[in-house]
Amino acid sequence: MKIYDSKPSFAKGELSPLLAAREDLAAYMIGAKELTNFIVLPQGGIINRPGTTLLEQGASLNDARLVPFVYSENDSYCLVFRGDYTVDVCDQSGVKKNVTGSPYGPSHLSNLRWLQSADVLYLFHHGVKPYTLKRYPGDNWQFEAVPFKSGPYLDINSDKDKKMSLLFSVLTSDWDYFTSGMVGAFVRFEFKVKASAGDFVLESTGEDDVAWSEEFKLFGASTIQSNGLWSGKVEIWRKLPDETDFTHLKTYQSVENNFNIGYNVNEDEYGTTYKLKLTGDDSGAKDVISVTWSSGGGLTLVEVRIASYVDERHVTVTYLGDSVVTRVINWTDDWTIGAFCPAFGYPALGIFHQERLILANTPNDPQTLWMSKSASWHDFGVTIPAEDTDAITVTLAAKEVNEIRGLASRSDLLIFTSGAEWAAKAGSKSDVFTPSSITLTPSGYRGSANIAPLDVGTSTLFMQKHGKVVRGMGYQLDIDGYSASELSILSEHLFEGKKAVRWAYQQEPWSVVWIVLDDGQVLALTLQQEHQVTAWARQIFSGSVRDVCAIPGETQDDLFMLVGTKLVLLNRRVDSTGFSSSTYKDEGTYTFTSAFESLELVQNANGSLQGRHKHVPGACVRVFRTCGFKIGVMTENSSILDQATFPDQLSPANKTTPYTGDVVVRTPGGAARSCRLRIENNAPQPVTVLGVFQEVGINGGQG
Repeated sequence: MKIYDSKPSFAKGELSPLLAAREDLAAYMIGAKELTNFIVLPQGGIINRPGTTLLEQGASLNDARLVPFVYSENDSYCLVFRGDYTVDVCDQSGVKKNVTGSPYGPSHLSNLRWLQSADVLYLFHHGVKPYTLKRYPGDNWQFEAVPFKSGPYLDINSDKDKKMSLLFSVLTSDWDYFTSGMVGAFVRFEFKVKASAGDFVLESTGEDDVAWSEEFKLFGASTIQSNGLWSGKVEIWRKLPDETDFTHLKTYQSVENNFNIGYNVNEDEYGTTYKLKLTGDDSGAKDVISVTWSSGGGLTLVEVRIASYVDERHVTVTYLGDSVVTRVINWTDDWTIGAFCPAFGYPALGIFHQERLILANTPNDPQTLWMSKSASWHDFGVTIPAEDTDAITVTLAAKEVNEIRGLASRSDLLIFTSGAEWAAKAGSKSDVFTPSSITLTPSGYRGSANIAPLDVGTSTLFMQKHGKVVRGMGYQLDIDGYSASELSILSEHLFEGKKAVRWAYQQEPWSVVWIVLDDGQVLALTLQQEHQVTAWARQIFSGSVRDVCAIPGETQDDLFMLVGTKLVLLNRRVDSTGFSSSTYKDEGTYTFTSAFESLELVQNANGSLQGRHKHVPGACVRVFRTCGFKIGVMTENSSILDQATFPDQLSPANKTTPYTGDVVVRTPGGAARSCRLRIENNAPQPVTVLGVFQEVGINGGQG
């Protein structure tokens, strides 16, 4: 009996051998036993991957890391952080510039993280203070330490027996606390400013004569008041602590029966300075005003930075800000120390969310997040009383200490740790984070590998903690929360005995996630979840792949790869009538084999074909802009492949014009219980297979 088997799509890619009997799955019908050096198209067909081009470079890249720098769609580079503390700025033609002064050496590159804002690339590593790599006009690139204005800080000291005192430039503790690794750390005290008051008299000799008062500072509930009779015009001028000039605030003009002034204010910034200006009137007489002022005082903060280490109980400090409340603080337990310094380590990663720079995970506090002041990325300061724009510090309340390994900015802040996934929310969806409005909710307990998550469409992809499972996390309306579906479960065999170490998302032209494994092979995951395309294929290049980086290009995203000690660029696939053989060679030299092998034939109207004796005498292969391939049937007894003959060609080995249509072939190979169609191409030419339709002969009985 003769039947016909149809495989109109390969949208599930290479499937696990554990699914060899699962013909009940819909995925089985559109999967493959093997896909090597093919890429599954979002439309369901398969296309042989292009080759690579070796880019011009300096010395061999024994230690390197690839980092994308994307200013805009038309202005992007692949930055190669080298082990010699320099960075190569590369485009599609190779190295354009070498930047010196990098603080990152061979030991830092494997755990380097980054975050970009326009021309500024923020860089993070546990062992190095945060730096930026800025591109200035004239293509001038510079490394600069991030100039934190204030903080962030650890939790306020809670041990009443541990006190510090400040005497001018010397900070002293009453127990052995300081280490040389604390140099550079901030220290903050809560200080009570006493109430104060004063008075003065202003005089002017006549019309347009001006008299200024001496400057005085107001803090807390404060008043400015005049006494007695006066004439002329009085102005109140004010200068905030971080300003250099006074600003006119209010004017009082003397009129009959309204000679006294009264000004009330609650100043929350210590160091706010006032002065008054009197301008005489046209009466010709001397103008005199008597003024009293009072400052209510209150709590404020004193911040210093440790400048040098003396011993375990003494360090020298410098003061932060232009105005200093006091240079003497008696023994107090109201102190806290900065979270970032060599002794405590530095944040391992960061992200922008709701106009805040969010940093996370130091060796000392692996579960803590520090959020900058709103719209002030380098300022982690707080005020007394607290304001909604103040910096925020939150620590995950988990059963175990699981370090934060990834952050993603969606409608909520997604947090990936070594043991769980969290969502940080601020009340309703329209709210923003404030010190009093932030909620941390666990969304799962899978754990994440130390690989930055990827945003792909409506999902955020993360690698599960052992580097062998890929999950896509997204918001689910039915549960009003986030869930993470596994994207690799049908192809788990591709991670057997290995794990992922790097990945990058190439949106154009095929929506592919490229995953580098620790054995140097690469997996290509075609992901179009809205069209139910989740397809895996393995890729083998001319050498061991160590890193990948995707940036926007002219007609598609460009994929850079670190292969061995060389930087290569994935070629752009050319589907026009003419093509160059070098497009399909690795590094322009090495040919490679692309292979597809189908799964076992499954069923017909009379039942399953698995285990039954059968043969495949012929097949129709529907192709698109294809030059040639070999085809055959794999059985337990035979593995013969023949060159397919196309309808419009006489010599199958010398076709140079791509063909679109059906190729009907008589497939070599004997009859057997296991019959799998195999297509291979080892020539530097384009191959795109849209579907396979097989002719199957089976015995009438069960044998």
